[in-house]
Amino acid sequence: MAATPVRELSEEDRRRRAQARAARRRREETDKRRLRKERITFVLLGSVGSVAVLGAVWGVKKINAGGGVRETAKGIVKSFAATTGIGPQGMVPVAPTERADEPILVYRDGLGEGWEDWAWATHDKASVAMAANGINGVSMTLKGSEGLYFHHTAFPANGYGTLEFLYKGTPNAVMVTVFDESNKPRRQLTLDPYVVNCAEGLKPDWRKIRVPLKAMGVGNGEKISGVVFQCAISTASGEVGFDDIYLMPDTSLPEAPKALTIPVTVDAQAEKRPISPYIYGAAHASKQEAEALGLTLNRWGGNPNSRHNWVSNFWNSGSDWEFRNHAGEKAFTTPGAAADGFIQGNRDLGIASYMTVPTLGWVARSGDTAIKSENVPWNTGPGVSGCDGPVAGYDPTANRQRTSVRSMARKGRSFEPNPKPGTTVYQDEWVAHLVKTHGNGAGSGVRYYAMDNEPDLWSFTHRDVHPAQMGYDDLFKNFTEYATAVKDVDPTALVSGPAVSGWISYFYSALDKGSDNFRTGADRQAHGGTAFIPWFLKQAQAFDAKRGKRTLDVLDIHYYPQGENIYSDAKDPATRNLRIHSVRSLWDKNYRDESWIANTGDGPTVKLVPRMKEWIAQSYPGTKLAIGEWSFGAEGDISGGLAAAEALGVFGKEGVDIACFWTRPKPSTPAAAAFQLFRRPAPGQSGFGDTACKSTYEQNERLAVFSAIESKTGALTLVLINKTPKATITVPLSLQGHDGGATKLWRFSVAKPNQVSEEPAPAINSGKANISLPPYSATLLRIGGK
Repeated sequence: MAATPVRELSEEDRRRRAQARAARRRREETDKRRLRKERITFVLLGSVGSVAVLGAVWGVKKINAGGGVRETAKGIVKSFAATTGIGPQGMVPVAPTERADEPILVYRDGLGEGWEDWAWATHDKASVAMAANGINGVSMTLKGSEGLYFHHTAFPANGYGTLEFLYKGTPNAVMVTVFDESNKPRRQLTLDPYVVNCAEGLKPDWRKIRVPLKAMGVGNGEKISGVVFQCAISTASGEVGFDDIYLMPDTSLPEAPKALTIPVTVDAQAEKRPISPYIYGAAHASKQEAEALGLTLNRWGGNPNSRHNWVSNFWNSGSDWEFRNHAGEKAFTTPGAAADGFIQGNRDLGIASYMTVPTLGWVARSGDTAIKSENVPWNTGPGVSGCDGPVAGYDPTANRQRTSVRSMARKGRSFEPNPKPGTTVYQDEWVAHLVKTHGNGAGSGVRYYAMDNEPDLWSFTHRDVHPAQMGYDDLFKNFTEYATAVKDVDPTALVSGPAVSGWISYFYSALDKGSDNFRTGADRQAHGGTAFIPWFLKQAQAFDAKRGKRTLDVLDIHYYPQGENIYSDAKDPATRNLRIHSVRSLWDKNYRDESWIANTGDGPTVKLVPRMKEWIAQSYPGTKLAIGEWSFGAEGDISGGLAAAEALGVFGKEGVDIACFWTRPKPSTPAAAAFQLFRRPAPGQSGFGDTACKSTYEQNERLAVFSAIESKTGALTLVLINKTPKATITVPLSLQGHDGGATKLWRFSVAKPNQVSEEPAPAINSGKANISLPPYSATLLRIGGK
């Protein structure tokens, strides 16, 4: 049957499609961020993120100085530890040695960056009558045990000494406290003893209150996640006011340095190892974006790809967009055309394609956005009759018929040049089409194939057609069914799996959630108590040994830091600091993760790359490692750019084989600048080298250094990242094993966050130089070379 010509779009059509694409992208990003948070609920029984919950709890029992809230957040941190029989582990207290750089604004004319209103009292955050300074203040109606609660991502209290604010009302009518990292109150105090008598310049009836954090029981190394003001007298009435609420630096400590000196020694001949060219990857980048970023690999992946119909070029994004079918960003009528255009664009640039093969079993029937699954339940569970059928209370058959056609691994007969749309889709036939159109994996075609995307979350993301939770055996059987089909068509291509979503799924299957929310981990226990990833690797090794050739070439995992609000656009000082610190979770075996992971039986350290390398060495040596999705959030903020730059350096230094940012950094952002710094700091200029070498320095919480030789020219390249917000770092650089030569320097910084700029470079004299690194900056230094 002849293909239907593509209709010329009107301007109105283009406008509507552009609006739909933008709306869909916003929904996808919002849902992905929500999912990152909801993955915590796989293992945590309770949540205090609801005002209703807070009101219900605190309406029964008020916070008091001696007792705290009665089980306010029962199980928040302990519940997952209970599933493994291991008690919670706190962070190692670290005594502060210097005061904080600046106050943390909680409220002035509005909440400060990163603070949220979780109050359960009648209140007004824009009260003109309660403004001590500026335009607005906060009013609170005194009633029972009601109160204000201003919440923030938990941040270290190190360097902070007092909570200060202005107050209008009777001091003994209100109590104040702060919440710790488990959302539990510390010691609650009435305001009377903490009135500052010498406060001047205040409006009548206003008082300045200064409460030491130590008086509220906040010790060294502990964290704060909220500030709470609560009615202290059950019979009190009327209104009180608050304004200018700050956490103030501890003046008893020395100031944080504004200048630091950290020596760095680079030995160009020591600890040399090749850097994989495929760590500079992203997802769904256009040809123009890929070229601007200097990408080496472009991933065709994500939730919609699980249900991509390659024959008809239709999609369904699952829960990312109301389980609706759609035709993507551009209508195609020739089988395989959507993916072909993507691959050809990559070929034109000489970069590798990383294609996702749908293995879920169902792909979109049409591109009509009016077609969507209906009456989809929020919760699913174990399959009634296996992992491909109904669950208790929900049968997906009607929604499958409405939205989808069957997708299978193998056709098992001759492949058609143009398969007919609307019938069963075969994935080996798609691979055959790709080989015929673009060449094989060893040549000019697709180098890498991922066996679907986050199958551990199908029972949520694609629960309309696949509601059953996948267990260990289900995941491995699904992988081998499709991986062998791909390999039989293109033995030269490299296949990856299982492409699981994150931390929980490294250790458990979705089936482990069971009816008791991971308390028993029944599926893991049924497989010898072995964590899922090493079990999967062992199974692949045994399977491939019988087969006589590899099915699994690459272990693919996804990784997002779990500290609250890191994977978001938040850019308040505490979240910036946490985001930058969290990159250490990729490599540092001594870094105790600053999230709920630290309090689980499989924590407290993530040490992501060393952990995966160890599992590979133990369970299936020779397997490559892919971090198929990663991001540290806030790509439009300097902290996101510095985190991205450090991550790219870590991937090279630690020997990661493939890494793909999710999705791709937007142009003219700090995250885009990070890629450009490593790949192409200026038109016609090479970036970071391709052979890592040794660099030695201290204070890695403040400075990150990566060094590499460019094998083609012999240039020595360094990326140096100043992770401090205020201090200029002077680096006395010593070179060994390199002759030096002319230097060039590029950087992006908080002063110029969205672009890489060339700046004067220091001269190398007798293997020595001094490099000045401004606060919050990433610098590329190239030395010598032909």
